[in-house]
Amino acid sequence: MKKFLLKLALLAMPAIIVVALYFILDPLKVVHHYDDYLDRGTYYINVNYPMVMVETLENAVRANDGAKPDAFFLGDSRSVNWRSAQWEKYLPEGSHAFHLDSYNATLPTILASLDYLDRNGYEINHALLTLDNFVLDRSYIAEGYLFTLPSKLGGSWHGFHLEMMHTYLAPSFLDSYLKYQIDGLEPGDDVEWYKPSTIYQHPENNELDEVVDDRKIAEGINTFPANNREEALVNLSKPRQWRSPVWTAEGGLILRKIAAILERHDTDYHIVVPMTLHDSLTSPADVDSLKAVFGPERVHRLDTIPVTIDLFYDLRHFTPAGADLMMRRLYTTPR
Repeated sequence: MKKFLLKLALLAMPAIIVVALYFILDPLKVVHHYDDYLDRGTYYINVNYPMVMVETLENAVRANDGAKPDAFFLGDSRSVNWRSAQWEKYLPEGSHAFHLDSYNATLPTILASLDYLDRNGYEINHALLTLDNFVLDRSYIAEGYLFTLPSKLGGSWHGFHLEMMHTYLAPSFLDSYLKYQIDGLEPGDDVEWYKPSTIYQHPENNELDEVVDDRKIAEGINTFPANNREEALVNLSKPRQWRSPVWTAEGGLILRKIAAILERHDTDYHIVVPMTLHDSLTSPADVDSLKAVFGPERVHRLDTIPVTIDLFYDLRHFTPAGADLMMRRLYTTPR
C-alpha cells in the first residue's frame, strides 16, 4: 500500500508543481492583490476584466479611507469612454463616479456588478447604463479567461481558477510568459499575449485613457482605422437601417432584475443607446422593450443624433468628445 501511494505521489508531482507555480507566480494576476493591473507605462497582459473592475473598486475605496463611490457607469466597452469629470458636473456636489463597466460585458455581468454593490453596502445614487443591440443580444456570460466571473461577482471560485489554469497551460501563453519573465520586452517586440501599454487606467475611478490615440487626436492626426473610415463615411452618406430585434425573454428577466436593484436604491439613472457609425441601428422594438422595463423617461435613444467621424475611435467606440456630446443631450444644466 505504501509503495502504491508513493508511486501515486510521484505521478502526481508534476501536476502539483504546475498548480503550485500557478498560485505562486500568478501569471494571469488573478491570485494575489495588485495596485496596478495594467502595468502602466510598460507591457501588460490582458487580465480578467470583471475581476480587475471589482478589485480596482476595492483598491479605490481603501485609498479613499473607506469612502465609496455613489455613481456608476455600467455597460461594455461602449461605456468605458464616458468621462467621470463630465458626468460629475451634472450630479449633486460630492458625487463620486466610478467605471463599473468592462470590455465585452454582457447582461449577466452588468447584473452581477450591481448585485455586488447591493450586497456590499454601496449607495447606488446614480447610474448610467450603456445598452444597445450588442449587449441586449447577450443574456449569457462571455466565454474565456477574460470574461468569466470571479467569486466576488457570484462566479464559482473553482470554475474561475480552472479557466485561468486552462489558459496558463496553453503552450503559446507559456512561451510568451517565459520570454517576458526571462528576457523582458523591448519597444517593438511582437509577443503574443503581451501588449505595449497604450492605455492609462485611473486607479481612483477605473477610467481608461487611450493615451496614444488621444495624443494623436490632440495633435490633429487622424487615428481612425483606414478600412473602418471608408465604411463609416459610406454609412454616414445614406439613411441607416434598423437591426432586427434581439430581445429575448431571458434577457428581459435579467433587465428586470437590474431595474429592481436600481428601484430599491431609489437610483437616479439613465439608459443610453449610444451613437454609432454602424450602418444599422438598434431596433425600435428593442428600445420600446427597454422603455417598458425602465420607463420611457429613463431611456435615451442617442444613436440617431447627427454625428461626425471625428467623434469616434472606430465604428462602435466614441471618443471622450463624443461622450461629452451625448452627456449634454442627457442633462440640460450643469451643477
